[in-house]
Amino acid sequence: MYSGKLRKTVFIINSLKNLIKISPIIDKISRFYDTLEPIILYTGKPFAKNDSAFYYETLDLPKPNIFLNIRTGTQAETTAGVILEMEKSLSEIAPDLIVVIGGSSAALGASITAGRMGIKIAHIEAGLRCPGNISATDINRKLVDSISDMFFVTDGIAHANIFQEGIPEERIFFVGNVMVDALKKFLPLAAGSKILSRLGLSPKRYAVLSLHRKVNTCSFDTMNGIISAAKQISEKVPVVLACHRRIKDEIKEYGLTHYFDDKRLMIYVESKYPDILALEKDALFLMTDSGTMQVESSVLGIPCLTLRSNTEWIATVKEGTNKIVGAFPEKITACAEMILSSENKIGGAPKYWDGHSAERIVEIIAKSFPYEDPSTRKIKTITVSE
Repeated sequence: MYSGKLRKTVFIINSLKNLIKISPIIDKISRFYDTLEPIILYTGKPFAKNDSAFYYETLDLPKPNIFLNIRTGTQAETTAGVILEMEKSLSEIAPDLIVVIGGSSAALGASITAGRMGIKIAHIEAGLRCPGNISATDINRKLVDSISDMFFVTDGIAHANIFQEGIPEERIFFVGNVMVDALKKFLPLAAGSKILSRLGLSPKRYAVLSLHRKVNTCSFDTMNGIISAAKQISEKVPVVLACHRRIKDEIKEYGLTHYFDDKRLMIYVESKYPDILALEKDALFLMTDSGTMQVESSVLGIPCLTLRSNTEWIATVKEGTNKIVGAFPEKITACAEMILSSENKIGGAPKYWDGHSAERIVEIIAKSFPYEDPSTRKIKTITVSE
């Protein structure tokens, strides 16, 4: 096996969503207990007492080792806060490698700091790009990729993006999508959820609408258009709007609550992860601006309508599980009609979206450090007197 001191591998996490994503990786890393020392650095504040009990006991999520207590602000404020605090933490930890996910401000700030300190950077979900659109997340992804050392890509398109940007093939690793590992790990918990009975729904006889991106929620016209389309669809099949409290408050502020007078279009404020999974897996189809739901729908074999003008998950579109419809009411309702009339042909999941991405990632990280042939080790012998 491997020799020498344990290699400190710091996972930079900024949200519950990313803690769920890395959970399968932390599970698999135990195989290399004599090589790797995983350290989880959470950029935010510790979870509330009630939440932490659910996360650590029910979901069995790994506990962060360090909390930086950085307050979320603008992109600039958050990135700057991460850079300032990260320098102190990484100096104390002296890691051999940091691992970042996606294109958050935390991923960017941590990568900038590590790069300046000469610490190796591994980027999970490297190479994802939104064609024709440069969002803050997309800019962050590109910047993180520009200074990373190891690139873990989810699909062939992301692989091609990285390669075309000049990264040598030997530094690109096609590992699949760790979101799929997380989905398969936590999906059994959905079996115990009572959310469908609470909402009066039957499996495969309702649709889920999910909104959270500001491009869809910070404009009356856009939100009105999407919800009016959902209202029209609800005349044929019940629709559940699964959203954060912020979205429910914005619906009230915009004066759009009248759309929900009929129980066929209802609001469910997201609370527990197993309930969300239960709603997803038994839905007839999804309408969402969430990247996570696009990925999960492809694995669950559920048609997905993406309420954005583009997506970083182009692989799901090419496979046929996902259609980009934007925020156009006519297009949303037309594509929903196709699904309801059984004219929609559902595709499959992209290559390596098989639930084994975490194993591949951990194996590659472990083997990236110097290896010593056990046969060359000096074995200390002890003479036992008779």
